[in-house]
Amino acid sequence: MSDDQAKDIRDKQANPRIHSAISLLSQHGFHPKKLFGVGKDSVTFKAKKGNKLYIAKALSDYARIFLPITKDVLSRCKSASLFKIQILNDEIIFYDYVDLNSPNPSDFLRNLIKVCDFQRELLLQGIVMWDLGITGTNYMTSNPG
Repeated sequence: MSDDQAKDIRDKQANPRIHSAISLLSQHGFHPKKLFGVGKDSVTFKAKKGNKLYIAKALSDYARIFLPITKDVLSRCKSASLFKIQILNDEIIFYDYVDLNSPNPSDFLRNLIKVCDFQRELLLQGIVMWDLGITGTNYMTSNPG
């Protein structure tokens, strides 16, 4: 981690949610490298654990309310393109970090295919997913489900 990144994280630790998230991630062996955002669902970091980089999300109380729905969706969708998403103690969601800032168009297309494949899998399961950044669940099932 560069000195600037470390200073950025230290400065933002003044926010109690960020400070709490860093503490929680550290308890589980994650070393936050870059803060990506603070939202209603989580505080999200690029974090290192062992020799790997992950996206690590310290879940908010709000997100934990909807965690059973998230787990159900994940259990029903087995797309080969879906990241292996792991949940620790119903407090942290993490998955492999993928650099989406590549200037290579083939990297962008490869990642877009993953997203489209996952959306197709959801539709085959009768699930529509969206994230409009508003209150409420991001998953919607059909009438039977």
